[in-house]
Amino acid sequence: MNITLYKKCILSNSYSEVFDVFHKTKDPLTNEETVALQRYLSSLTKYEITADNVYVPNSGKITLELDFDYENVSNNIYEYNYMYLEDTDNNFRRYCFIDDITVVNGLAVISFSEDIWSNYASSMEIRKSLLVRSRATKYGSWSIPFYAPGMGYEGNNPLKFNDIEAVDKEGNSIEGSEIQLSNTDNKNVALICQLQVYNLSQEGVISDRKVYTVAANTLDLDLSKYTFLFPLNTTTGKASVYEIVRQLYIKSSEKQFIAPGGDNTPSLYYQISNVLLLPGYFVRNQSTSILIGHVNITGSATCHFYKLNISIGNISANDSMVFVKTLTLDKNFKRIGIGCITNLQPVVENGTSIEVKIGIAYDDFSVGVYLVFQNKIIEITNDFLLEIPISVQTADVTQQQLANRELKTMNAKLGIANAGIDIATGWMGAIINAGMIGLGIEMNAVLPATSYSGMSTGMKGAGGFASSINSVGKGITALIGSQKQLEVANRSMFATNKGTNINYNVMLNARFGIVIAYMQPDNESEVQANINNTGYVCNEIVDDLFNKPITDTVATAYNVMRFEFANIFGKFTQNIAKALRAILYNGFKIWYDETKINV
Repeated sequence: MNITLYKKCILSNSYSEVFDVFHKTKDPLTNEETVALQRYLSSLTKYEITADNVYVPNSGKITLELDFDYENVSNNIYEYNYMYLEDTDNNFRRYCFIDDITVVNGLAVISFSEDIWSNYASSMEIRKSLLVRSRATKYGSWSIPFYAPGMGYEGNNPLKFNDIEAVDKEGNSIEGSEIQLSNTDNKNVALICQLQVYNLSQEGVISDRKVYTVAANTLDLDLSKYTFLFPLNTTTGKASVYEIVRQLYIKSSEKQFIAPGGDNTPSLYYQISNVLLLPGYFVRNQSTSILIGHVNITGSATCHFYKLNISIGNISANDSMVFVKTLTLDKNFKRIGIGCITNLQPVVENGTSIEVKIGIAYDDFSVGVYLVFQNKIIEITNDFLLEIPISVQTADVTQQQLANRELKTMNAKLGIANAGIDIATGWMGAIINAGMIGLGIEMNAVLPATSYSGMSTGMKGAGGFASSINSVGKGITALIGSQKQLEVANRSMFATNKGTNINYNVMLNARFGIVIAYMQPDNESEVQANINNTGYVCNEIVDDLFNKPITDTVATAYNVMRFEFANIFGKFTQNIAKALRAILYNGFKIWYDETKINV
């Protein structure tokens, strides 16, 4: 029997670290086909003993006679913590942990227990087991489809935003720099709205009306014809989109809309509503749109309205939803949201790519913008909806609001008074009924046992007492409600004849469009260290994972694995299978490249 003792081996019966015993590769020293365990052991300091064949149990003690040089060996014999037994006559091999060594007069008594993983894992097969943690996202031809870091990213830094039009597959800015929120560069946006064109009869009622969903187009001096994009900010020779919208509202009170048909075409009244300021990719295919008409905004600028015509292939957004933008983003656990800068939709990262689509659907009376990703469809129309900048409130409406506020104040004060009276009444009733309870008890004490009148009076008193307490409770509730009402009534409210409401969110959303938000963590190195040490958290059914071929392109120096459920079988007893399952459940680091252990 050949017995080999190994010095300072990293293996222990905690099985926190194990070696790959499944895939054979050539040993660079011997050029033999070996597994990682054998190559690692050959790199250690070893002490070989030749002894007679003896019975070796799974665990116990074995007595060996050391060679003539035992004195030099015995000085550091306790540094030998791993053993390999080989019975060449019976073709029997076993790896063992050394638990204890005692040396007396050249005899070594070694207490040992077998290394279950090294002895039996090579014949282990797995059927439909749940892998819950793994460092490697690929293992040969098999890959983990869903995973996440075992530790979350954290930080107090501001978010980083990338424009969805300027990102690569990984979601990083193509230019290498993110959106600067303080950037003052101008940006052009599309103006889409509902347009109503009508004429009035002599009585002032609408006699003819047509409604369209349109894309606005400008003939500004510095903008080319059929340009469907407007600048957000005013620049030299160019009117901003806000100025154009303002002028369109002003002109809507006049008969300024001119339909196509020549100079003799009569002017019509018009109204615009549901004005959307959208990213430019919504109107890239508007060149074939039908002209509805135009409005002269100023002496040098004319706004043309074209019937909205958004289609992808043979699918039109007029009868279905079409996606004007589709982007596939690779995994990025620092990504936290996608959407408008004021309305980010959370992203659940799971280690796989995410397909993001921006859709639009419309008819003559409505238009909707949608964000589609991760099995969700989210309407984001209102994020781009430009409210009417100025609304006029007439004097009679102002007077009605003032009268309503005065009525609220009066009702609140009357409610407090009524609640106070209710409380006083409740306490009076409670006092009277408490006396009736006492009276009923005294009468019951002097009346014969056959008389129940005293008890009846007492019960009546008790009922009245409870009713009075209830009344007090109602009074307190009414008092609280009236105080809240009075608080609302007395709240400072300012109203003028003309109220202005500017929606700043639309300006931000129109400026930046759909963005991707990333956090800039402070603990990135800690998260990476956690991945290296404990692996990714995953939740995936695997089948016969270890016996799959691995190559240098997919296998790292080691992997970290843990199983929630392991269905294993092989050429071993059920007691061994139970021990192997315990190793899989506890989690372990499996080494493929033994040369990287001390690196």
